[in-house]
Amino acid sequence: MDGYILQALQDERERQDVKWGANRYLAQETWLTILMEEVGETAKAALEDDPSGYAEELVQVAAVAIAALESHRAGPPSLPRHGEWPECAEQSPPH
Repeated sequence: MDGYILQALQDERERQDVKWGANRYLAQETWLTILMEEVGETAKAALEDDPSGYAEELVQVAAVAIAALESHRAGPPSLPRHGEWPECAEQSPPH
């Protein structure tokens, strides 16, 4: 794969992580909505004959797809169990 493309994808993923946070889990439907919004922007750039905007939007489409796949593989965050809640740590154990 072209090194320029890989670097552009990595740069865009880093930009997204700075903007939205690196450790985020979103539902599949939310990721799909974000992805389709980016696809729409890509289509708009193509229809407006904007080659640089088209390429930029394609990178964003690919980067969002990668972020969605990362989120999917990581799965939803686990909820703390009763003894792990912060307020439980403040209480002294029963004698």
